[in-house]
Amino acid sequence: AEIIKERGYDQYETSLTPTADVVDMAQQTISLKDVLLNEGSKLGVKADFSAKPRPDQPGCGLHVHVHLE
Repeated sequence: AEIIKERGYDQYETSLTPTADVVDMAQQTISLKDVLLNEGSKLGVKADFSAKPRPDQPGCGLHVHVHLE
């Protein structure tokens, strides 16, 4: 996974490995979420996956890129 700092306060973008397997994509997404929640908890922070967690900051949200041949 690639992690990039975004514009919002404590906001990061994560890119998972591209795959044509939708089930694999879902499993990667769930695994990443679990890791972020568990590791954040160990550090005393909470990962928030809502689209706009702070009204005064840019929004964010899950999106999927699809390549059609």
